[in-house]
Amino acid sequence: GQCIGSSPQTDGEKIYIGLEYGLRGGSLCAFDSESGKLSWFFKTKHYVASVPKIYENNSIIFGANDSNIYCIDKEGKFLWSFKTKGEVKGSFAVDNGKLYATSFDGNLYCLNADNGKLIWNKKLGYKLYNNPLIVEDRVVIGSHSKRVFALDKDNGKIEWMFVAKSRFISSPVFYEGKIFIGSNEGNLYVLDKNEGNLIFSYKTKGPITSAPCIKDRLIFCSSNDGNLYCFKINNWAKKQRGRIEDLFLCIKNETYK
Repeated sequence: GQCIGSSPQTDGEKIYIGLEYGLRGGSLCAFDSESGKLSWFFKTKHYVASVPKIYENNSIIFGANDSNIYCIDKEGKFLWSFKTKGEVKGSFAVDNGKLYATSFDGNLYCLNADNGKLIWNKKLGYKLYNNPLIVEDRVVIGSHSKRVFALDKDNGKIEWMFVAKSRFISSPVFYEGKIFIGSNEGNLYVLDKNEGNLIFSYKTKGPITSAPCIKDRLIFCSSNDGNLYCFKINNWAKKQRGRIEDLFLCIKNETYK
């Protein structure tokens, strides 16, 4: 292909990745994890930018810019597809046999993961491509409409909504009863999972487009200002800051009180 469109996923035996072929469309390819040889490919009408989801270790679910969500088996054989009204670029969440997916048509879709049939959909603005997050009985998603939504995962009812000053490209993460998400105006937001109330925010000097990472009660958040920020969960104080240079992460020995 002309371009690798998605992040890879693996089941240990094969590596699955989306490709772009320019005007000739795209494909999902499977490579042998030991030899790197191409095992098979599944052709689509447009680019494959979404991260493939391995479902119950026997099928692969992915989206394409032709507006379809596809499900194929691990030999590349077609199982089902679902047509949205916009490009499908995000990854998916699966919970109890239900697939949660976003589309550039602004809808969050809930599908039967086994057959692709629609269970419900909810219009949440436009250009949705953030990854949905399952938090107990809800699904949480950020949107281009400057909002974070929490919906009932069974019926799509909006349970709460948080409004920011700019759109959300970052995907949310969940830790110790809180939702963490970055916004395009540069804020890292920490929200209460039950009502969506703001607990903490920190303003960086650039858009936050990637999801935060949490390890050992430390929150790591990168910003387009070129810095990696680290926060301590127990007091929400900024602990230290690093800088991203080329492909290397250099944590500088600086401490902030």
